[in-house]
Formats: sequence, structure tokens, C-alpha cells
Amino acid sequence: MSDEQNSQDKSYVLTGSLIGAGIGFLSSSKGARTLLSKAAKTEAARALGFQVRRTLQDMLIEQASNNLRKQVDGYFQNMDSGPAQKLMEAGKDKLLGSGNKSNDQQAEKENNDLNERLDRLEKMVSELADKK
Repeated sequence: MSDEQNSQDKSYVLTGSLIGAGIGFLSSSKGARTLLSKAAKTEAARALGFQVRRTLQDMLIEQASNNLRKQVDGYFQNMDSGPAQKLMEAGKDKLLGSGNKSNDQQAEKENNDLNERLDRLEKMVSELADKK
């Protein structure tokens, strides 16, 4: 860790300790409880509570969206190098009609061959039917 990171961590620990000690002190004495109850009823305390709640919600939403974004990015990075990417590219080429002419010609030739075979089979079946 760098010195700056270390000092920042220490300041967070110190701040958290002071806040925790203050809350503990205020919650332990009877006078502090009455003071807190009166303060909680003021408009400023309500506004502060609303702002804190709003800030926490924003932080949670931001963290959730960042985590989701990282997961989606990781998923798509895995797809870029795998067989799924090859299948997607092949499907895209077929849909867009950007296939090779040789593939189109080969498919047409196979189609013609199949039609010729079907015609021969139909002729054979009709000859068999005529003999009976």
C-alpha cells in the first residue's frame, strides 16, 4: 500500500471511531436521549434523515449498477473469443446475406442434385405402380 492510501485508511478509522464513541455516549445517558428525541422531531433532522437516506440509496444503486456493468462486460469479453462469437458471426452473415458466392453456388448445386434425385425416385415409384 502507498503512504497516501495508508493515511487515508487511518483517517477513516479515526473518523469512524469518533462517530461511534459519540453515538455510544449519546445513547447511554438519559439527558442525551431526551436531547436526541427533541432533535429528531425538528424539521432539520427530518431533512437530514431524508438526505442521508437518499445518499445511501444513490450509493447502493451506483454500486449495484457498477457490479452489473462489470459482469456484463466480463460476459461479453468471454463471448468475443469463444465459439459463441463464431456462431453469432455466421448467423449475422446469413441474415445480412453477406455470405460467399461460392457458398451460394454450392447450396444451389446441392438443391438441384436433390431435385434430380427426387424426380428419379418419383419416376421409379410411378413405374412400380404401373407394373402392378
